Amino acid sequence: VDVRSPGSLAQAKESGWVLEGFNYSRAQEKAYSEKYQMGAILGTVGVTAAHFKAHAEIISDNRPLAVVFEDDVNPSSDFVERLWSLVNVELPCDWEVVSLMSTCPYGRCLSPHLMRVEPDANEPEWRCRQGVNWGAQGMLYRTSALPHLLERWQSIVFDEERPHCLNMDTALASLSNEFAYYAVPAVQDPGFISLSDLGSVRFTINAAAASGEFSVDHSGESVRSPLQL
Repeated sequence: VDVRSPGSLAQAKESGWVLEGFNYSRAQEKAYSEKYQMGAILGTVGVTAAHFKAHAEIISDNRPLAVVFEDDVNPSSDFVERLWSLVNVELPCDWEVVSLMSTCPYGRCLSPHLMRVEPDANEPEWRCRQGVNWGAQGMLYRTSALPHLLERWQSIVFDEERPHCLNMDTALASLSNEFAYYAVPAVQDPGFISLSDLGSVRFTINAAAASGEFSVDHSGESVRSPLQL
């Protein structure tokens, strides 16, 4: 979701992809602070909103299961067969969400291809326990569990006082003691998915925002370029 154009952040809030009360200006202020040292977050907000947009479409479609790929994902040639086996043979019956490629996984191994994600208590809560379980490029969701998961997930992601939680994979891992979250470690070869080297739009937008190319008005609702201020 491109939140650089005027009114786009407000539209994302109206659509439910960004929490209505989210104060972008406050979150950016915290992210720039000496404590957090995150830099610009505009691109990160857009990526996170895109995932929540996909979640809304999953709920609307009302299929039992859904897979969400980011645009740089290449599924394995036997992806459907392997996913079928994962769901029917390896996944516990309580599962709600699965990462199909988790970098720096932290949790308990359950089977040859699967682990139960756990929050990393070695990392502080104010950093959203950031540092492990990276990656939401390929996600599997149980649709019936998604509305309850989203309510809690968005409340953590859009907490302006903890801007690291804007990384939605980090936020989800921090909540893994509340939900049945499983993951396929990225070290597996062959994996379920691989990534193309397309560069990162998020990092590009964050860098442009840091240079002053884009800004947000004080209401936190409209993103504008300097020429439009």
